[in-house]
Amino acid sequence: MAEKRARHAAVISDIDAQMAKLLERKKDVLRKRAERIAKLATDAGLAELDIADDELTEAFREVAGRFRGRGPRT
Repeated sequence: MAEKRARHAAVISDIDAQMAKLLERKKDVLRKRAERIAKLATDAGLAELDIADDELTEAFREVAGRFRGRGPRT
């Protein structure tokens, strides 16, 4: 019985470790995407403009809406 609990605990800890690694990968991917978007916004001249955060957020939402649901690129 104790052996079964030990195996179960090992499986849970393995899953926890995998989840932690995946969360770190997700954070890294999101950080890289954010850096890419920031660079593109800067290249487009947005950093030089005095735009309120709420206006810029709405503009980004509109852009995101244009690209949602288009499916993968071919």
